[in-house]
Amino acid sequence: MKRSFAVGVIVALLASAGLATPAAASPAATARTGTVQGTLTAVSPDGDRAKNHVIGGATVTAYEFDFTDRFHDTVLSKTTTVTDAKGHYVLKGLPDEVDLKFDVPDVFGHPTSRWYEEDNDPTFTPHGTDLYVSASAEAVADATIGVPGAVSGIIRCAGCTLPPASELEVHLIADQSNGAANSVSMVHPDATGRYSFPDVLPWKRGGGYQIAVRYDGAAAIAPLTTSGSFTVAAAQTLSADVSLSVGAPAVVTAHGGSGDAARLGGVVSMAATSDHSASVAAGATVAAYLLDADSQYSSIVATATANSRGEWAMDGLVGGDYALRFEYTSPTGRKAAAWLGDSAASPPYGVRTSLPARAFFLANQALVYTATVTGHISCEQCATPVDPAFLDLELLARNSPANAFGGIRKIAPPAADGSFRIDGVLPGAEYEVQVTSHSPDASVGHQATSAIFTLTESGTATADAVLPSVVTGFPRSSPSVPDVYALYWDYLHRRPSQPEASFWVSRLDSGLSTSSTIARSFVESDEYRLLRIDAAYQSILGRGADPAGRADWLRWMQQGTITTDDIETSFYASAEWYQTHGNTDQGFVGALYSTLLGRSAGASETAFWSRLVALHGRAWVVAQFWDSRETIAGRVSAMYASYLGRVPDAGGLATWVGVALAIGDSGLRAGLTSSDEYRARAAARYIQQ
Repeated sequence: MKRSFAVGVIVALLASAGLATPAAASPAATARTGTVQGTLTAVSPDGDRAKNHVIGGATVTAYEFDFTDRFHDTVLSKTTTVTDAKGHYVLKGLPDEVDLKFDVPDVFGHPTSRWYEEDNDPTFTPHGTDLYVSASAEAVADATIGVPGAVSGIIRCAGCTLPPASELEVHLIADQSNGAANSVSMVHPDATGRYSFPDVLPWKRGGGYQIAVRYDGAAAIAPLTTSGSFTVAAAQTLSADVSLSVGAPAVVTAHGGSGDAARLGGVVSMAATSDHSASVAAGATVAAYLLDADSQYSSIVATATANSRGEWAMDGLVGGDYALRFEYTSPTGRKAAAWLGDSAASPPYGVRTSLPARAFFLANQALVYTATVTGHISCEQCATPVDPAFLDLELLARNSPANAFGGIRKIAPPAADGSFRIDGVLPGAEYEVQVTSHSPDASVGHQATSAIFTLTESGTATADAVLPSVVTGFPRSSPSVPDVYALYWDYLHRRPSQPEASFWVSRLDSGLSTSSTIARSFVESDEYRLLRIDAAYQSILGRGADPAGRADWLRWMQQGTITTDDIETSFYASAEWYQTHGNTDQGFVGALYSTLLGRSAGASETAFWSRLVALHGRAWVVAQFWDSRETIAGRVSAMYASYLGRVPDAGGLATWVGVALAIGDSGLRAGLTSSDEYRARAAARYIQQ
């Protein structure tokens, strides 16, 4: 019966297996004033609506079940009537909740029995959909009855003697879209292995069926064998033979296999992808976790290993909510793992399996090879990394219908250096990593997320996240505060003093200055010039600046003899750099190729540029390299990473290379740091409180 099960997870009790019904005390009597009426219609198997007709003479029974009975099959009362010649029926004096059953002697030559709305989804059997009635209004329950199909076949055992029928259960399984499936009917085969299900619903929602054979004996025979999936049409008799296999592992028993124990089983495989074809996941492990009241797994109650056909089984499970975990390692060492029904947008632990006692639940899972995410958590302008004990990490995935990101997995805190690693992530979705800080340091922001990333099978993605810096002392209505703090850090590598910040915030808010104005002011300051001089000494000459040289370069910049952006080319053309890179024209050219272009020079290239060094001098040759599109593209990419926190797209790279060629690196730098993207990133890097 349809009750308050989780969406997509419905477990059918095997009432049709003839299991004993325990005695149960009846609850207090309830008022019986409800009425249900409706019309019963037969649906032609060929889809011709003109052949549809009402069904007279059918028996309609309203059952009241005791829902305090854990098996939900204790009948408290039942009320019966028969449809009239127009197919109409009325049932009166009913309790407020009933389940309707229609016993039809003839539907286009086929007798059948159906529960109300059972045709919509056979996984809701044995009692169909609950019907709620009241004294104030009649409930209407019209029903259409289709011609059933039938499934029959033979159970064989290749290379072994067929076990006794009492040791074999043949289950008709109705598939669900999440990979799980429920037994809707069970029979024992006869002595020759023949079985039959004569009354099988053509599933309106397009789902399929399969046959599952459970073996419960001492022989080395697979505890679970399944057929392939199939569909059943109205009035169709379909054959589905199953061959048992020998040499399979014994079934796993979790809690002693008591008479009320539930069972799980299924097939685990590798799904076909662009990376590999479909295959059996022989040797995969399956773990059943018993969930607590908060849907968190509390313990592993059983594990099983898939046989050579990917089949696995568990017996002796107590009733409850379960999560199933599948893990597989290929012969080449590739890893695959998933929870039952897992997807990027599924809740933690996949689809919950509600397993009543005495139920049989089939859980098939197709796996893909999982991916890895690595990254680093840092904070804007932090002197030291945030203590990992104060950080919570979570993996977020985009939910396609909602087009929003939701948490799917908690991540262990990062290492002391801020690094982290996530294994076993499903490919094929968009992800983010979110970090939440509980640091007592008031200058560290509360939350940050990485850039959006995707994954491929067995691939690795990087997801860094930077916690923002908290800025105080300004009205939150001022939009320019993050811009000023970002510009100070990106140009001068420090936070502004309160008077400095107030000065520029005021000018930006009032429109007296722009971000470009601030950038130009910084570039023309001695503070910025000295930073560039010191950086050039260290990165190009590999040493600290000597006081006299540092003073000379600063004076020449102040006088306009060179620009700030000339410092690097001047150092590359210097005698000191020449002497430390081969002290020959050929060595000098080779060093320019490897340093500025990131590749080795060919013999002809070395000879060509060496002649030009002798002809025009080192400074002229350095300028040709420095102003080449190849070298400028490298500087644009570096500025994108520094100012925008990302790799440039092809269009942006081409545009900004053109800007640098036209107006130099200063124009490139000012343009990037006055862009809307830069301002948006500044707002994420600096938050006001």
